[in-house]
Amino acid sequence: MTVSKKWIADEKNIVKVLRLYRRNDMTMQKIAEKLETHRHNIWGVIDLHMSKEESRALCSLHHSVSKTVGPNAMRGKFGEAHHNYKGPCIGKNGYITVKPPGKKRLQMHNQVILEIFGIEKLPRGWEVHHIDEDVTNYDPDNLAIMTRKGHGAIHSLYRGDPKWLRLKKLRLAEIMKFMTLQ
Repeated sequence: MTVSKKWIADEKNIVKVLRLYRRNDMTMQKIAEKLETHRHNIWGVIDLHMSKEESRALCSLHHSVSKTVGPNAMRGKFGEAHHNYKGPCIGKNGYITVKPPGKKRLQMHNQVILEIFGIEKLPRGWEVHHIDEDVTNYDPDNLAIMTRKGHGAIHSLYRGDPKWLRLKKLRLAEIMKFMTLQ
């Protein structure tokens, strides 16, 4: 939106804008709403008809007042209620991360396992493994919880093999033997 030269040249508008802005209880947006115009027009009048020193002082005062009046509008807003919420994010490694309310950001597969078992966090030294190696498949039947050592051992079994061969080599019995502490 651009500034309307006709609107900001009108003497009535100039007087109204300067009077309202100097009262210190209205922002440019509120003045624009009251005068049924755009805030760019309000800014144009202030810029043309107010000294730089007065404009800076009032701008600073308006800013400090706006930060202290009333409760913080964003208090208690997180997740989908927050204006910056982007939903689950895909990291560089391909894993989708989520941020449950009041918790740290988690990889989705960890969140699924935590919900299944009803626990707050994974036990120390344990990890979640994607059985089919598709890091975007969060089906509970595709996730296995195992020790870090066992997880590494499973991946070393088929390191360098093509994906079809890795899946063929991977048997439930091989996974089961690594699901206990060693």
